[in-house]
Amino acid sequence: MPEVRFQVLVNGKQLCIAGVDRFGVLSACMSWVRRDPERYVAWKAEAEPTWSTSPEEWSRENIELSVTSLPQLPWCRHELSIGDEVTIRVLGPGETSTERDQA
Repeated sequence: MPEVRFQVLVNGKQLCIAGVDRFGVLSACMSWVRRDPERYVAWKAEAEPTWSTSPEEWSRENIELSVTSLPQLPWCRHELSIGDEVTIRVLGPGETSTERDQA
């Protein structure tokens, strides 16, 4: 049973309760990405041959929340929008979520 857990909510809706048994890493991270469309050609030239991201997808603005742990798989990955409210509560020992949100 994890000694420390993260309860993660977006706009009041719980996404997960994440935790790691004994030793490991537990993290919650928000990121914002918007790439310069003019850099797409140079980026694609250096990418793996199987890379097939379109210019539109590559330069699309993205705000994302991810909760991950080692040694387990990601707990949740959730696309955010301007104005979303993210709450991360640090909890003591207890149970974790059984389902992982990959929105």
